[in-house]
Amino acid sequence: MKNKTENTNNMIADKPMPANEEMERIVLGILMNDPESLDESFGKLSEGMFHGTATRAIYKAIAEVYERHHSIDQALVFDQLKSTGCDTDVLTAATGVMQYYTTSALLEEDILKLRELALRRGMIQLCTETMNRAYYLVSGVNDALDRMQAGLNSLTDFLVLTSSKDGKEVVNECIAEMEDAKFSRGTVAVTSGIPELDDIVSQGWRPGDSIIIAARPSVGKTAFAVNVALNAVKSGKKVGFFSAEMASNQIGYRIISNMTGIPGTLLRSDDVMTDADWNAVRELVEGSSPLHDLFIDDTPAISIAEFTSKARKMARMGVDVIFVDYLQLMTGGQNRYNVREQEVAAISHAIKAVAKKYGIPVVALAQLSRQAQSGALEGRGPQLCDLRESGAIEQDADVVIFLSPATAPVDQSEASREIKLTVAKNRNGQTGELMLKMDPGTMRFKPKSDSLDNYAATTWVPLT
Repeated sequence: MKNKTENTNNMIADKPMPANEEMERIVLGILMNDPESLDESFGKLSEGMFHGTATRAIYKAIAEVYERHHSIDQALVFDQLKSTGCDTDVLTAATGVMQYYTTSALLEEDILKLRELALRRGMIQLCTETMNRAYYLVSGVNDALDRMQAGLNSLTDFLVLTSSKDGKEVVNECIAEMEDAKFSRGTVAVTSGIPELDDIVSQGWRPGDSIIIAARPSVGKTAFAVNVALNAVKSGKKVGFFSAEMASNQIGYRIISNMTGIPGTLLRSDDVMTDADWNAVRELVEGSSPLHDLFIDDTPAISIAEFTSKARKMARMGVDVIFVDYLQLMTGGQNRYNVREQEVAAISHAIKAVAKKYGIPVVALAQLSRQAQSGALEGRGPQLCDLRESGAIEQDADVVIFLSPATAPVDQSEASREIKLTVAKNRNGQTGELMLKMDPGTMRFKPKSDSLDNYAATTWVPLT
């Protein structure tokens, strides 16, 4: 087996990289002789699609001239090549490219073929680099896996060709979405389970939305997220929950307490659990439990690459909404940043990209800076500028929600606490405030007008 593997590796090593330089010259010839074709295809081409040294240099010169002048002039392309100090072989190749001018009818097909060849080269390069890292492991196995995953994500993104849509197509998509909601062919938005909040945010979280829920420590971010996630599950939605702060079993205890009404402090005290309590707990996982549609990932310090990969898998599984607890506990992975703000900005961009790319809302929890606490002492609520470590969080988010104590609790064991929920930013609707009550024992949230008393410990009562 060992000899067979070594022979296979040698066979692969002896093979040239997949490429078609004649096709590269044909494409360049069309671009040089037919400026209109470049207008149509510029966004579909990239330097990496040209394997030959000369053809790559020529394309780079064409791209730089086009970006500078928004048109192509052969003389300017040659001047650009000369300014880079390229050798006579490249200039000769550029002259020869003119002879490859053919009809642009097959340009689209040729570009797709060049993309496929570039993708194959990328796969070979990634596999080779991954093998080397696996053998020598200079920076640890986690870093090697991170780099491999980032490479796979990059190759997958390379496959996606985006194009503009005309206004009629865009409006038709909106009408189809409205009809889906009207005729109940599947609710488009993911509701929070709190009607007053859904009214403010256009009846729930929308596909592609990035939602930030921010608060100071110990206010109840995770408890609120678990509430909303469970409400989504109960309404028939599939939910992904990334918990970078708590282990999955800690989230599990919160789920049990929330759905049964048994205070969390009693769940680990077997001597005070009644038979009715035990029955209520067991019922959570029996039969057609909605918890089958809740997927929890408790990877600590999850990287951007790993989050993106796992989110893609969840999207393929049909997940309707993803929660992240919490944003500042994620990392940039193998990427190196000069300051923490740059890393947090990259994480924020990645969360928004996942929401937009896979057409699902992503609800990310975030920490507020100490300025928010100082502001509370001065009588003002949290501000968008209080989002910790990066202004990019505010810029990327479609919705920003703040949770803050309405009053300082005198005793941790009181029947309920009042929490003020503030929708500080809503790109697609209004902003506003509402008061919630949280039961510290079960971590349940309800509007202030509703009673928490009807939650018997042995009864499974939806929050909606």
